[in-house]
Amino acid sequence: MVIGLPLPQGDFNDEQPLPFELAPSFDELTDEQLQLAERVLQSVSPGIVQEESVANLHCVDAQEDQGRHNFFNKLSLYLKHHGMTVACAAWTGIAITFMTEGRTVHGLFKLPVPVLENSTCNVPSRSEHDMYLRGIDLIIIDEASMIPTHALHAIDRCLRDIMQDD
Repeated sequence: MVIGLPLPQGDFNDEQPLPFELAPSFDELTDEQLQLAERVLQSVSPGIVQEESVANLHCVDAQEDQGRHNFFNKLSLYLKHHGMTVACAAWTGIAITFMTEGRTVHGLFKLPVPVLENSTCNVPSRSEHDMYLRGIDLIIIDEASMIPTHALHAIDRCLRDIMQDD
């Protein structure tokens, strides 16, 4: 005799857009946050051709009491609502608890422990995780200044390999 909850039905790996009524509002954001959100949205929107020399990197330097996590969560939910794939990560497990669907940088990029100078991410070519990383429209990394140089270099190499960009 089996006692417990029934097994879930369906495929939970498919990201479904949020219903319109659940889409977050940017009403609570400051003017600076709205400007940054607009730049990020322009850089990840389909159909916008970026110049080769323009880096698609945006930096948010703010204390938490200035609403950093609130901004990240609103931006992430907004993009997911519009059918985009967003990955939120942080170096420490504590920091990810403040992010919607957050995960550690180690988990997102399959970094080894410890990360050494010659470390690489464990993302085999054409693997399921390779395809997941390739399909991400926006990566939000909280507390990026906490990430050791060797880990950043490993992540950079991994993303270049995945996107086949030298």
